[in-house]
Amino acid sequence: MKLTKRKSRRSAFAAMLAVGLAVLSAGCQSVPISYTEPARLDMRRISKIGIISNDSEAAAQISTELVNTSAYTIATRDEVNELLLWQRQQRLLRDAIETNAEDIIKSYSENEMRANTSYQKKPLKISGIVTEIKQHAVRLGVGNDSVDVYIEKSEIGKAAALAKGTSVIMVGICYGLDVPDLRDMGELFSILGGGKHVNIANAMFYAPEYEGVDALLTLETTPRTNIESRDVEKKKPVLKPDGSVLKDDEGKIIYRSVKITEFRKIASVTIAYELVRFDELLIGRDEVTGHAQSTYEENRSKLPSDDSLISSAKKRPIKKIISDMIPTERTLSVKLIKSNSKDKEVKNAMNEAKKLVSEKDYAGAAEAYGNLYAKTKDFAAGYNQAVLTEAAQGTDKAVVLMEALAASSGDPQAQSMLAEMQRRNAANQQSAEQLKK
Repeated sequence: MKLTKRKSRRSAFAAMLAVGLAVLSAGCQSVPISYTEPARLDMRRISKIGIISNDSEAAAQISTELVNTSAYTIATRDEVNELLLWQRQQRLLRDAIETNAEDIIKSYSENEMRANTSYQKKPLKISGIVTEIKQHAVRLGVGNDSVDVYIEKSEIGKAAALAKGTSVIMVGICYGLDVPDLRDMGELFSILGGGKHVNIANAMFYAPEYEGVDALLTLETTPRTNIESRDVEKKKPVLKPDGSVLKDDEGKIIYRSVKITEFRKIASVTIAYELVRFDELLIGRDEVTGHAQSTYEENRSKLPSDDSLISSAKKRPIKKIISDMIPTERTLSVKLIKSNSKDKEVKNAMNEAKKLVSEKDYAGAAEAYGNLYAKTKDFAAGYNQAVLTEAAQGTDKAVVLMEALAASSGDPQAQSMLAEMQRRNAANQQSAEQLKK
């Protein structure tokens, strides 16, 4: 009898506990709230992005996410090369000597040693009249004297469009009267007798302005893999000769302790990135590391390939880089609150609204709580109306409701939630602004 009584008491306690948990659960419903976290980097005035990477997989994933926003396009390889060339020109121009073909020929005619001191191996910005055109070069000057300008491969198309007598401005490195090492640069100009021929190499056509790629993203991926092994003791079922599990008289599985070798492959991937504006102004840089691992017993050959594990390890750094550049949608769970009212009508109305929440009809639940709040001014009803309005219609509308509730009630819970809503609303607005082009 005592055993029966104890069992009865336990059953009653379990039933009471179940009811209590049900009530608690009903008062702690949560709803998903989505908002958009702004990008960390200032991406204003950027729409076309060039990518340079030693990792095609990472570059492809980031490119796809950028393009999916409809705010960005990805530059072609030729466009990236054009930007790199322009950036190199800008660096040369910082220290370049500005001159013209006539003056530099005169300097070398008068005193070659002194002219070399002034010009040799230095960047020049030089103007002149085109007198001859070759596939990889243009000649500036008149008669037997000239400045022979050997052009970067990527610029030769511009040379083909020139005509004799055209005035041009070139940027390059002066070699003086020495013939530069121009392997793969095409044929040299013939040296005309009796004249001075000053050579300019690695030259570009002067470009005072640049329009094209707005920013350059450089990705450098460094993967590492390592295999570790260790001896561990594990309990394993004892098997019969036919492969079935051995059991004792009570039907329980019989285990035995065995020592096994456990192999673990660990992959670590660091992706360093740098985003630079076309004029080489740094927008942002970071270095993010991700990890992945796999364990297998006894048979090392069953471990995944390096490539598959490295690909898994890249997920975190790629996600971080994307969130730095693109506003990211986030979802959090916000709890509703329970009414303290003893009024039966309020309780019934709250329960009806809770059913709508359970059915994920957040707009209907917000309306139900709103009607209840309008009649009774029940704090929980007003609070839940604002939270559910955010879930159904957006944060900006929810802020208005929570502001009114916080002002009328002075309740710290409403004030705290208002501050959170205002932060999310500001994040939404900033994110929308970032994607305006």
